[in-house]
Amino acid sequence: MKKLFLLTFLAIILMLRIATGVRITEIFQKEVYRMSFNLVDSKVKDLKINNKYPLKNIYGKLDYKEDGKYKGYFLVKSIKEYKDIYFIELEDIKSKKIENNFLENYLQVLFNRAEEGYLYETKNLNRAILLGDNSRIKKSLQEKIRYIGLSHVFAMSGLHIGLVIAYFLFYLKKNNKE
Repeated sequence: MKKLFLLTFLAIILMLRIATGVRITEIFQKEVYRMSFNLVDSKVKDLKINNKYPLKNIYGKLDYKEDGKYKGYFLVKSIKEYKDIYFIELEDIKSKKIENNFLENYLQVLFNRAEEGYLYETKNLNRAILLGDNSRIKKSLQEKIRYIGLSHVFAMSGLHIGLVIAYFLFYLKKNNKE
């Protein structure tokens, strides 16, 4: 009886969690929303609206800000829809830039060392393989990679590869001193 009660209670808690975590489905022009996202070349990546990922495909644009992670309140200046894809233009109301944590900074330093002397396209490909960030690879190249069946290489977590690289760099530095 206690097990049945416990399972019922856990099922209710799980359903409440799912119900309260429903993603926002509608955004409106000239409304202010609490958002967090990564900004790369004035393009919004990993958008969260009111701490929820939107169900719809939403691509954003925010000008006059340097690249980085931002969190705050933003005005939706315009919304354009094309085949169930929404393009929004944002205006900053009140936001702050979120600094990277220690691990992200460390992985970035490792990657910067590894990419010295490479062409821009090669740097982006290295970033996709090492860090799992394929946002800077051209769409045509991404489709070719999917076609030949290598997309799983880019889907790997950059954290694991970064840790392996860090281990090898540490090991090589230790052996060079001896």
